[in-house]
Amino acid sequence: LTALTTIPYWLYVLPLSLVPLKVLIDYWLALLRGMNQIVLLNLVETSVRVGSLLLTAALVWGLGLHVIGALWADIILQAAAVVCIVLLFRRMSVWGKPAIDRVVWKRAMRFALPAHAGTIAAYLNYRVDGFFIAAFLSREELGFYVIAAAIVERLWFLSGTVGTVLLPHLTNTPRRDPKHAAVVARHVV
Repeated sequence: LTALTTIPYWLYVLPLSLVPLKVLIDYWLALLRGMNQIVLLNLVETSVRVGSLLLTAALVWGLGLHVIGALWADIILQAAAVVCIVLLFRRMSVWGKPAIDRVVWKRAMRFALPAHAGTIAAYLNYRVDGFFIAAFLSREELGFYVIAAAIVERLWFLSGTVGTVLLPHLTNTPRRDPKHAAVVARHVV
């Protein structure tokens, strides 16, 4: 706990101030997914991840900026993602004034709130181990554990990507074939 008080205050505030921007980007990416623009969605997400890796490496190791370099890389990438998505939506002619449809809002809330509660519970379930590790081991060991867990979670990337592509396809196909989903599931496993 004393380590948290020795870190400059702005290193907390600046990353936390990016949370609304990240939520907005996730919302816009979900819109792309809902429009069944999977190739475009994958292109945007892959570009952001590769750009993040390259920019972080350049700032952290290349320029030796360490934590501040990683923070600047995140800020630059989030801003670039917003600009790219806005330009993309304008080019697709789907950018416009927001409108609220109360019927759709109510239907969405009946579905989204329980789903979001489940997502929060799953996230906490995945992260509660960090609290136990922090209670029993040193900060360095906790850091190694968090990094190792993040690397292992990348194994879910393939199944998550297939799910991202398969779900809109299955829901938009008028004639659903359960064999198709079974074949894809077997290949992913």
